Amino acid sequence: MIAIHTQKPPVVLSNDLCFRLAHGDADILEFLERGELEIRLSTATLLALLERAGGAEERARIRRFSQGYPVLSVGPMTSARAVEILTHQEGVHTLTALDAVTAATAIAHEIPLLTGTPDAYAGIPELRVLSLG
Repeated sequence: MIAIHTQKPPVVLSNDLCFRLAHGDADILEFLERGELEIRLSTATLLALLERAGGAEERARIRRFSQGYPVLSVGPMTSARAVEILTHQEGVHTLTALDAVTAATAIAHEIPLLTGTPDAYAGIPELRVLSLG
């Protein structure tokens, strides 16, 4: 008998979804618990969550949460790509530096970005965006 292993598709979880999750969004939590995708975090997102924490107890909770997911590094390619994204963005949906780094992380690691705000990432070459309402 041959065992067939199916891998879940990997995605980088966007900042908007991470922040909604941190504020107890039940829809995001339910989606993650279904385990349909292999969730990964950008180092930049984890740092932003820790920065916004209200104290040591909340930072410890965030660290426990993040231990369940691979945290992707931010290297020279990611940094250069984030600068390029911010330099060339157009339209009403402008990204923050944090969002640009997270998008660049997804590009550098060649995996899609899962977000609740797909329009914000429209027009970024090489970025594959998946939407979660």
